[in-house]
Amino acid sequence: MRKSNSLGFLNLKPSVKIKLFLATYCASLLVALAALWLLYFVFYDAIKDGLRNEITAIARTAAASINGNEHRLLELSKDEKSPLYRKIKNHLNKIKQANPRIRYIYTMTKTDKPNIWQFIVDAEENPKLVSHLGDKYDISDYPEMQRAFDGPIADKEFNGDKWGTWLSGYAPIYNSSGKAIAIVGIDMSANNVKSVLAKQRKALIAPMLTLILMPALLGWIVSRGATKSLSITIDAAKKIALGDYDQKIPVTTRDEIGELAEAMNNMAIEIRKRVGSAECMVMIDSLTNLYNHRYFQDKLDEEIERADRRGHKISLLVIDIDDFDKFNEVNGHARGDKALKQIAELIKQSIRDNDFAARYSGEEFTVILPKTGIDEARLIAEKINTAISTHRFSAKHNVIYPLTVGIGIASYPDCGETSQDLINAGYMALAEAKKTKGRQPVYCLELDKNSLKKGRNTLRSNKDKTNAELLSAVFCLIKAVDARDQYTRRHSEFVAKYAAALGRAIGLEKNDIEVLSIAGLLHDIGKIGIPDSVLNKPGRLTDEEWSYMTRHPVLGADIIRGIKGLPKEIIRATLHHHERYDGAGYLDGMKGEDIPLTARILTVVDSYHAMISDRPYRQGLSPEEAIEELMKHKGTQFDAYLVDKFVELIMKEQAGSKSKTQAKLIKPA
Repeated sequence: MRKSNSLGFLNLKPSVKIKLFLATYCASLLVALAALWLLYFVFYDAIKDGLRNEITAIARTAAASINGNEHRLLELSKDEKSPLYRKIKNHLNKIKQANPRIRYIYTMTKTDKPNIWQFIVDAEENPKLVSHLGDKYDISDYPEMQRAFDGPIADKEFNGDKWGTWLSGYAPIYNSSGKAIAIVGIDMSANNVKSVLAKQRKALIAPMLTLILMPALLGWIVSRGATKSLSITIDAAKKIALGDYDQKIPVTTRDEIGELAEAMNNMAIEIRKRVGSAECMVMIDSLTNLYNHRYFQDKLDEEIERADRRGHKISLLVIDIDDFDKFNEVNGHARGDKALKQIAELIKQSIRDNDFAARYSGEEFTVILPKTGIDEARLIAEKINTAISTHRFSAKHNVIYPLTVGIGIASYPDCGETSQDLINAGYMALAEAKKTKGRQPVYCLELDKNSLKKGRNTLRSNKDKTNAELLSAVFCLIKAVDARDQYTRRHSEFVAKYAAALGRAIGLEKNDIEVLSIAGLLHDIGKIGIPDSVLNKPGRLTDEEWSYMTRHPVLGADIIRGIKGLPKEIIRATLHHHERYDGAGYLDGMKGEDIPLTARILTVVDSYHAMISDRPYRQGLSPEEAIEELMKHKGTQFDAYLVDKFVELIMKEQAGSKSKTQAKLIKPA
């Protein structure tokens, strides 16, 4: 007798219909499971790629905002207590505060050992966690970090430890020569990714159980709809991963796929906001909300290029607030900052929609006027001057304090062929406006065509046309320096004379001595681009002011690089005359005989004359005291051989001068 089975239908011979049902059911189930798993991994990759793009953008922006030359100088100084270290650390902390998910932000550079790097600046304030300047770190397990000097990059996978889950990004810091000399590293918390993924896994359990129980046909219909929605989500996710943050996924359902689409839409919006915020940090001055110095330079180059293509003119206004240091001293820096904001707003209200206003330095502003000649520029400048001079600025004890400005106007192409020419011309015009002490606050730089014609005729008589053009350019530049600072002219003449004398003393050829003489005249020409408030400041320079001052070799090299026929040795001497023999100087930290000989000679003579000269902030040393300083620092700051030869030269000159004086005092019998 056959045993009964309460589940008797299991003993039935499966029909074709049942087989088809089971086959369809299994196929539907497999498709549904595959779709769910694919959805999970797409979601994971989209979040990870979005986070990688975000952290790469932040690292790139952070690296671009760090002065590579200053960073190199800090690396060489190895001094955590220096103002430069605190300045860079404060800057990194500001970036960290603007991006709350950043846990660590730091800068590193290579050492002599493979894959052993060292920390330079770590923004961490916790003394137990901070990495100090010079601390070594083995990066063997971080292949992306090893490639960071080649360009911005982020880790491919998350890294986990007892403190959480992290994703790191890196970007190179470049010096003024465009060489990568360090990297910025950012460790961003990714704990929220783990929680989102855990939630997603839990959300997948219920759909899986439902799919197992639902009829095959319903499973097939649902899987078909899910696959279609999933395809749209995948395509959009790929576009977002490639950087199209304006991509929006249509949300047609309220299931997990709809939640995923909504989450990815929100993620794209958040990334777009953060990238936009980071880009604004690079372009905008945080105090005045005008464009900053760096972006102004790029914009001026862009406008000059456009003017060349279309044959338009451009005018530039250079604006400086009169006696603003005194305003700050009397009323405090908080009111000074408020006044700067008000002046920035008055400038914006006085210019046209297509004009471009920027904060150039502390109390200096610039305005680019596209398609504008000198006469129209003068009207706009007068409008700005009137708006500022009639404004009632609030001072201490509710006193109304008047502020005035000087405005220099220069026009392209009349006043130069490059952006730096135009800036220099604007500063020359500003210097003339300042000389009038308010009688003519707006000054236009206009070329004296008769003098220019006379000079050209004189130069044409010279057989060597290249030398004539060179000498003409040299004397024009010296005149430009004279308009800014009488001391610089006297100093340059001294350096030119004694650099040539030192060249003769060490046996250089005639051509090399001529190069030294011209380099001595031009080595500080870049100071015409340094604000008067910094150049002639009676006290110690702030970090920001020192940063401006250290730019004058680059400015000088940029100015003279366009002179036809100028020997490259003069440009190199101008660029590197503040390098130190031990490598602790600027711009590039060159050391020893890697520093051009002309630059080493200029360094000795320049330093000697700077020490014996009176300046607004100190009295000069005696020649004997200056010689003692040179001898003390030979081999470290200066080339020892050149110091010995120069001291010998000065001693001979002093001995000869003393003999002549004594001879005059001896009366004939």
